[in-house]
Amino acid sequence: MKISVGIIDDHPVVRDGLAAFLELEADISVTGSYANANQLLAAFKEQQPEVLLLDLQMQDMSGFDLLPVITAKYPAVKTIILTSMDSALVIRNLLQSGAKGYLLKTTNQDRIAAAIRAVMQGELYLSDEVKSLLTNSLLQHKTNLGFHKDLSERELQILQLIYDEHTSQEIADKIHLSVRTVENYRLGLLQKLDVKNMAGLIKKAILMGLVK
Repeated sequence: MKISVGIIDDHPVVRDGLAAFLELEADISVTGSYANANQLLAAFKEQQPEVLLLDLQMQDMSGFDLLPVITAKYPAVKTIILTSMDSALVIRNLLQSGAKGYLLKTTNQDRIAAAIRAVMQGELYLSDEVKSLLTNSLLQHKTNLGFHKDLSERELQILQLIYDEHTSQEIADKIHLSVRTVENYRLGLLQKLDVKNMAGLIKKAILMGLVK
């Protein structure tokens, strides 16, 4: 039996490239390719892959928000994060949210296939680069360097708009940024406030007096 794999990424070139090389593996079959969270959730109602390769930065819903939904609704799906985000805090938060693997997009093809096989065996798979990030982060905390918590004026502005229940598209239109840039700010805020999702971000922002 081949391992069924789904791919979600809002770049068609990335999706097609991943699918093309994974289909060359004798024991792997790509059974789903999704451009956004809405497509994925609609398809998952009918059929779910055994393993999902999940990008974090997408237009309609970030991987941060989508992962807990998948974990809660479809616990049998083993999710591997495949992203360019190389923050130790992001990695830890996503592993706590149910990710079974974490790879950077600079990872070679063989490692991606190896990760798929590993999580199917019940293992947690982290690439060497990710392991190094986590190790260095731990050393930083031991020397009290920690994470920089100060927020810029732009970050505070976006945080207030998130609190006011604006979508990424509405925020982008309002302050003349691209949706992807807004998503990057949202992810950065999650990191700086050390929270896992938007609900946690709002709660902590209120407690810290950062929004009104």
